[in-house]
Amino acid sequence: MRDITIKITGKQVYENHEEDQMEFITDGKIYQRNNAVYMIYDESEVSGMEGCKTTLKLSGDTLRLKRIGEGGSGSELYFEKNQRFCST
Repeated sequence: MRDITIKITGKQVYENHEEDQMEFITDGKIYQRNNAVYMIYDESEVSGMEGCKTTLKLSGDTLRLKRIGEGGSGSELYFEKNQRFCST
């Protein structure tokens, strides 16, 4: 496991609204296992999710984002290259 600096730029597009873009820079860790790359970092107050640990798993054209927060709460999101996902 190596120390890294992670820069994440996110963009959300809302129907009938301007797009919302955010940039987040933090320190984290990176390692490789079973043909996948994992990056782990702690969320900060800036992201609005302080107290959560986030793991990004990059495998082929997919990315899995998994957050685990205080008290055992968590969430997972999946992304795939050239695919658009909608949520409510």
